[in-house]
Amino acid sequence: MQQINKNSGRLGFDGQFRKWETIEDEFKTRFLSGIITELQTMQQSSDPKFHGLLRWCIDNTVDWIVAKPLALKTAKETADRLGYTELLKGDKIFRDQLKNAYGYDHDKLLFLANWLNVKTCPYCNMHYTLYAEDYIKKRTIHKMAKFQFDHFYSKAEYPMFGMSMYNLIPSCASCNQGKSKGELSLDFHPYYTDIGRNFKFEVKNPIPLLIGKDEDDLDVHLMPINGANLTDFKNKFHIEGLYQRHKDVAREVFARAYVDAYYGNWMNFAFLEDQKLAERISKGFYYSEDEIELRPMTKFQQDLWKQAKGIIG
Repeated sequence: MQQINKNSGRLGFDGQFRKWETIEDEFKTRFLSGIITELQTMQQSSDPKFHGLLRWCIDNTVDWIVAKPLALKTAKETADRLGYTELLKGDKIFRDQLKNAYGYDHDKLLFLANWLNVKTCPYCNMHYTLYAEDYIKKRTIHKMAKFQFDHFYSKAEYPMFGMSMYNLIPSCASCNQGKSKGELSLDFHPYYTDIGRNFKFEVKNPIPLLIGKDEDDLDVHLMPINGANLTDFKNKFHIEGLYQRHKDVAREVFARAYVDAYYGNWMNFAFLEDQKLAERISKGFYYSEDEIELRPMTKFQQDLWKQAKGIIG
């Protein structure tokens, strides 16, 4: 639930820090020329009614392939205005050909998964989205991206953005399928904003949790911040319903908050050289907002901790 590109670059799984310019240049180098060649081939044999669309794609893909979210939104709106979106809806065969020309393939993007090293789903923060490597027979390295790339603008409706880097969101299968073809505002684009800044988790009746009582139900709500409209986000990802199932986590957060006067004292963990590790042990989760993406459910725990401490005083 954090903005993926909030810093000047990313620390990859391989331990190398890369600036965004480096990642973008590599992405262009790997894919752009092949896409343009495929589009030019299509133009030579396609029905003339598609020539305007193909010419538009040939002229603009060089920009789209690493276009930032706002620029990509503008391109999407231009496709709608020019009638290209409706044209594609009316011909599935051509639409699939165009999608194939852009050549989206999960395995082609393993290098990007490595370099981005996004550890948890930026939509729900409930599941890991890990890149990993393992050895198989003959000491060959097997590379794996244990997540799916969600297309913020559906590649079924907008195949011309199927390999646009900032249209590819590392996400869990649940969120990718839940969002499907549905569209969200840029307020929920993980390359555009910190999604978690649009809301906070809150338990409707926290007192039983605070005193350790075992309630039958956990009533979790997403509370908007600064007037954010959460309707589409809730409907597509069912965040509240999923987090209702984690009463045990909520109870632990409230219990730790209650005894924080002791366990939150750094001197009780003075034998640990890493103060941030001591903080994580005492609270049971990553405490800094900059660390939300490092472990599932961190945003949930941070927000409930603040709610509990607000009650305890």
